[in-house]
Formats: sequence, C-alpha cells, structure tokens
Amino acid sequence: MKKTGKLILVVDDDPNLRLLLAIHLEKAGFQTIEASNGVKALQLLQDHKPDLVPDLIVTDAVMPRLDGHGLIREVRSEPAFSRIPLILLTGNDGGQAVGNAFRPDAYQKKPFVFSDLLAKVETLLSKA
Repeated sequence: MKKTGKLILVVDDDPNLRLLLAIHLEKAGFQTIEASNGVKALQLLQDHKPDLVPDLIVTDAVMPRLDGHGLIREVRSEPAFSRIPLILLTGNDGGQAVGNAFRPDAYQKKPFVFSDLLAKVETLLSKA
C-alpha cells in the first residue's frame, strides 16, 4: 500500500473500534488522530486550526454529547473545515441528516470489513 501521510480524524465513542480503525489506517499509510465524540472532535479541530486540519473524518453516527450527524453539521458550517470529506459509520443503510449540505460524503454500514472502508477512504481522498 502506498504511503500517503494524509491525516484522518477518527471519531467514535467505542475506544476499541477507534483504536482498531487507527491501527488499520496507519498500516495503510495514513496518520490518525482520535476523538471519543463530536464535541471533542470539534474542540480538537478548533484548538489546532489551521495547523491541524485532517484530510478526512471518519465518524460514528451514534455517540453521546454530539453525534455524527451533529458533527457533520458543525464541520460543514465552519468555512475552514467545510471541504473535509466525511464518512459516517452507521448501523443502517443511510443517514437521517437533513439537507444535502449536512450529508456525509459516504456511508459505511456496520459491521464492516476494513477493506470496504479503506476503499471509500482512498476514493474520497483521491477526489480531494
């Protein structure tokens, strides 16, 4: 696998899944940063703007405090982050987001095989 060095923010309240995603993404040549919910992800983005802007965000749909849909809405509303591609991990086939502006760029239904998620990551990053 080609080393890209692209930075991916992994947002999930399940620490095991978050760690597993980070390990697999790093093995695929990506750098990762992690947050346990949408509030922490937004804080991380704001605290490190403009030095640390991820190339892509992978977020769970269901989390405490600020879920994946809320995170997408907030990211899309912030000009510095609005063009970051987002993948929403969900237990169903599609999201409940309102309006095209607040939809993720891709959905990944859980449970999933990592190679399926990786293909979506690489496709979105190739378009960026």
